[in-house]
Order: sequence, then structure tokens, then C-alpha cells
Amino acid sequence: MNELISELSRKELTPYFDIIFFKSENEIYAEYSVDLDTNPVYKPISYKAIQGLLKDLQQQNETKGAFAHFDHNFIPQNVVYYSVYGMYPEVAWVVKGDYKPYYQKGKKERMLYYPNILFFMKENQLYLYALKTTNVTPDTMLYRLPFPNIYQDNNLCWGNIKRERVYSESINTIMRNLENVFFSSQFTTELMRNDKKFHAGLFNQKKPFPKKMLKPFKKLKHVLPS
Repeated sequence: MNELISELSRKELTPYFDIIFFKSENEIYAEYSVDLDTNPVYKPISYKAIQGLLKDLQQQNETKGAFAHFDHNFIPQNVVYYSVYGMYPEVAWVVKGDYKPYYQKGKKERMLYYPNILFFMKENQLYLYALKTTNVTPDTMLYRLPFPNIYQDNNLCWGNIKRERVYSESINTIMRNLENVFFSSQFTTELMRNDKKFHAGLFNQKKPFPKKMLKPFKKLKHVLPS
């Protein structure tokens, strides 16, 4: 509670609920008052009610996704879906294809023109889909992203990355962190044999990612929650 109080300005708050604990040598007794005024009236509070209050405070921590928000309350234009209910926030957004470094363990850095990608964070997992357009609608087709470190269900293999470091109360920060997880990490595994699809002609060529390599998966409306 001390940590919480230190982050709040009392000038911005109005006292609403108060609990006073009394302790004797043998027991603890508590009283409460609601809608505090100059002469608050206190009533006894039961042990069961105190247990319920502690449970509610614990649930606030367990549903921390509900406290996530966009910076300045503006939703970025590339966001196509978000939800702030549950253990973690959920968000789906489009990243336009671009010419970026491609890192692979044991090899020198190379450049690759990445395709358009739909990032979708859901239930503490990151799903990645290729797109042929950035103007998405519910009927837009999603394609499998033919990259190493991607499972059959389009879920990213995190390796030794500590996921808790990715999360923040700022959804914008979460999005940046997740993009960095994908674009800045080293591709190391051969999941779904995706690494076999990459050949020398793809690298260091400032040409759009070949769409013929993209295999249809599902429409956007079949992936995002309804």
C-alpha cells in the first residue's frame, strides 16, 4: 500500500472508504465508514468482509491488463483491435513492410525486405501473420509468415526472452517492445522448416518480399475475437 500511496497525489483524491483497526493483546477489531465527511460514522466490519477486501485487492493485481492504456488516450492508426480486460491486454496492429536487418545466429548481419506483418498479442503469446496489404478489413486474408522461430499456429517462439520485461501499462510501449522482440532477435531454430525457404537471393536486395512465398491461412475476422 505504501508504494501505491507514494504514486498518488492526495489533492486529486476524495476520501471514500476508511477502515480503522484496533489491536489488543489477544485480538484485532476493525470498523469502517463510507462516504467520509467531517463526522464519519464507523460500524464494525466482519473478518469475512476483510477477507473479501483483500481478495479484491489481489484480483486488481491479477487483472493488470485492465489498467493498460494508449499514450495520451489516442489509438494509433495501425491498431485494428485491442482489449484491456483480463490478465494481459490484447492488441493487434499492422507493421508496414520495410528494409531491415535480418539477424541469424552464426551468420553475419544481412538486410531483408520484410513483408507487411500483423502482430497480435493474445493471452501472453505473440502471433504473427503476413499481409499483402496494409488496408485491412475483417475479410482481409492473413498469410503464414515463412520465417524461422514461428510455430504452425503462427505463434512466435520466444526462446530465452523474459516476457514480463515486455509488458507495460502503456500499450504503445508494449507494441514497440514486441516489434523489437521479432525484428531485433536472432533467428536460431528451424521450426516448420521455414528457414529452408530463405535463399541468398532474398537478402541485401531492396525489393519487396515475394508474395508468391506467402501461403493463405485465415481471414482476419476468423482470427480476432468477435
